[in-house]
Amino acid sequence: MYLVLMLQTRLVKQAETGPSHMLLSATIVITGIFAVQWILVLYGPRSQHPRRWVIVTHLTVQTVLALLPPLAFGNDWYPVAGGFLAGSMLLLLRPPVSWFMVALVAGGEGLLRYSQGWSAVDVSFCVMATVNVGVSMYAITRLSGFVRELHATRAQFAAAAAARERLEAVGSLRAVLGAALTRVEELSRRARDLLPVDAPAARRDLDDVARTSRQAATDVRLIVGALRGPSRRRERPGRVTQSRLAWTIILILTVDLALQQVVDVYAGTDGSWRATLAAVAVAAAISVLTLRHASTVLRRRLPRGGAWTLSAQILLVFVPYAMFGQEWATMACLATGSVLLVARGRRAWVLFALTIVAWCVPSLWASYGALFYLYTCAISVQIGVVVYALYRLPMLAREVDVARERLARMAALHERLRISRDVHDLLGLGLSTITVKAELAGRLVTTDPARAAIELGELADLAERSRAEARAVAEDDDPALSLRDEAVSARAALEAAGADVHVDLPAEADLPPFCPVDGVLAAVLRESVTNVLRHAHPEHCAVTVTVDDGVVRLTVRNDGVIHPSFTGSDPGSGKGLSNLTARTGVLGGSLSAGTDAKGGFTLVAEVPLAAGAGMREVARQMTDSPLPFGA
Repeated sequence: MYLVLMLQTRLVKQAETGPSHMLLSATIVITGIFAVQWILVLYGPRSQHPRRWVIVTHLTVQTVLALLPPLAFGNDWYPVAGGFLAGSMLLLLRPPVSWFMVALVAGGEGLLRYSQGWSAVDVSFCVMATVNVGVSMYAITRLSGFVRELHATRAQFAAAAAARERLEAVGSLRAVLGAALTRVEELSRRARDLLPVDAPAARRDLDDVARTSRQAATDVRLIVGALRGPSRRRERPGRVTQSRLAWTIILILTVDLALQQVVDVYAGTDGSWRATLAAVAVAAAISVLTLRHASTVLRRRLPRGGAWTLSAQILLVFVPYAMFGQEWATMACLATGSVLLVARGRRAWVLFALTIVAWCVPSLWASYGALFYLYTCAISVQIGVVVYALYRLPMLAREVDVARERLARMAALHERLRISRDVHDLLGLGLSTITVKAELAGRLVTTDPARAAIELGELADLAERSRAEARAVAEDDDPALSLRDEAVSARAALEAAGADVHVDLPAEADLPPFCPVDGVLAAVLRESVTNVLRHAHPEHCAVTVTVDDGVVRLTVRNDGVIHPSFTGSDPGSGKGLSNLTARTGVLGGSLSAGTDAKGGFTLVAEVPLAAGAGMREVARQMTDSPLPFGA
């Protein structure tokens, strides 16, 4: 909208200053200049550090477009490209070089017009128009780019927050579990070596293994609890300064327009100092009110007594119009800008339109001409749009920044929940099995040394595998679970606890390994066995998986449930089952669990077999989130 309005004002001015026979060719050249600027706005630098060839190519083209038309058309050419060249330099070059080049362009434009015989008033107007167009184009493009950058980096910002949580979890898991599992592995291997020569020492090592694994299990529960709690708020490394940029540009535009109006009044009244001093006083008052409105609104507050100050500003703009005439014509720009700053919603645009209409009526009545009417209307709307953009874009940037930070907090929360759930589900069974096997091997040291040696070897391997799983959870290596592998581990763990285990699995053709349903049911089985070892002394345990009418059903039954008064918690009240309910729910399944009157516990999980059939790749097994985060 800003470019279209500026195109209109430049064409109107060209029609005023140049002969009619060159209007068509001048229009083509002006349209080409706008097209180059449009390319920079739409497809130009996406950040503050564009590539060098972009800078050189664009500035070269715009410099040529700024120099050739004055040489070809002479005094009939109205200045157009100098402001765009100045704005591009602000966008593509770094300060203070950029501001020096802007001053050079504005000064060169003024010297060129002076050498062509333009009056001092016209030369000053040319210089100020170059600066106005340059800073306006720079501010709108830069702030729009800033909003676009915030939008584009939302995903990266969220990923960084998740990575930070993951790094903290890595540190916690390594500190708590790394040393414990390494010690378990070392003690198990040492106990196996000591078993033939020093059975009491081997038993002491096994007792130490059991204590270490119990403490590690307690620490894991503490980590899970901490991860489920609120994360620590962090201060942002830096804050955006787009409001300061908008304020600076509004200040430049306001002072520039006020000075130009004073110069026009001085020239239009043949140097009358009385009229000039009156214009200075009124322009200063209007500028102060404009800057007051802008500074208050950019601080996200409504101006106190805004209706009265806006009314006063409009009167200060309109009343001198009767005295100064067309030399005061473009002062309406500051009033239209303030209307959009102070008013809100539809009322702002209604008042904006009424201000434009009210300003143009005297112009028509005074018969200044159609071109003057079009120029006054367009320039008033143009500056009003600039002021509105300089207010709205920082507000939008703040909104996007807040949304981006909220998204990052959601990503961090999602990652904390993922890690806590995976730590609980992956490591719980391993640590419980280590404890059970250590106690079993301790009992077998004197009665069955050969069986104890086998258990010790499996204990060391289990500690090594648990350490790898802890590392995979923290580093997001996406460990995939297999139902058949978990069934083998479950049988070994339950038999080590003294239970008679029955396992019944379907054929691979009915339930393909490593499919999404297989992975979810593997997690359910692992947590179920962990609960059995933690809350029961089972004599019998049955694991049954059936496929019927497109639904896979996992049933885990055990006896020997310990009363909650001895364990401190009911087997169905912990976080594990809620995790599994969330996992099965992702695939459209359900989970139920509970005790019966005979001291047994039954868990049933049902998942549609076709839940993961349409996925292009193997789904994440241990990290599927119940949150719709991908959306």
